[in-house]
Amino acid sequence: MNMRKITSKIFASISITLVILFLFSACYKVPSFPDTPSISFDKVEFNQVGTNTDVDSLLISISFKDGDGDLGLDGNYTTGDFSSGNYFEDNQGNLITFNYSRLPEYQDLLPPFELPYSCTNWHIKPTIDGVVIEDTLYFEPNINQYNIFVDFLYKNTPSEEFVDFDWVTDIPQPCGLTIDGRFPVLQKEGDGAAIEGHLTYGFVSVGLIPLFNDKILKLRIQIQDRALNKSNIVESPEFTLKEIQVN
Repeated sequence: MNMRKITSKIFASISITLVILFLFSACYKVPSFPDTPSISFDKVEFNQVGTNTDVDSLLISISFKDGDGDLGLDGNYTTGDFSSGNYFEDNQGNLITFNYSRLPEYQDLLPPFELPYSCTNWHIKPTIDGVVIEDTLYFEPNINQYNIFVDFLYKNTPSEEFVDFDWVTDIPQPCGLTIDGRFPVLQKEGDGAAIEGHLTYGFVSVGLIPLFNDKILKLRIQIQDRALNKSNIVESPEFTLKEIQVN
């Protein structure tokens, strides 16, 4: 018994984080860098809209270098390596639904409908090729649908160890929104020229103040190019939201 993979052809990202390119600066002299991107941390700022029920944002700024300039994903990258993930069929071509998890031959292959799997691996009434499926389907998300990855860490006191907070499964709701996302294509595709510049990525959430107002925070950031080469990982200094608030 096996399951046949079906690539999801429509980009249906779990995330609705806002991705903004604020500044990109090109060198006057053509630089020479490795084709694998490299980044350095610049700053992180907190923009509070108003009350706790409003949408606030973290603005994460990094500097980057890339030898062949293949940074960024847009609406043309929604299939193959950059699809949102995969659904599955059985040997007869039937979609794998939650009911299969009750069958003995599938119990070791499919996770239960509980956290974290109910948020990451089960889709209720998904749309496949424009058709709404009136069922709950097994799904494996594709991390390569994103090109910027952020680990969000917190602790309550300076003496504690940092804990990784998962925005998808750790919020006090059934499912949250991933902090990972996409930034757009940074230069005309096919140029192949080395680029460097500054990128600001905005993560938008109503949970920043209610969950982390008095906590000590830290971020780890990594980006990926279209050849799926991952950059080095950079880390922010420790901060509180009040310390980095800009309005």
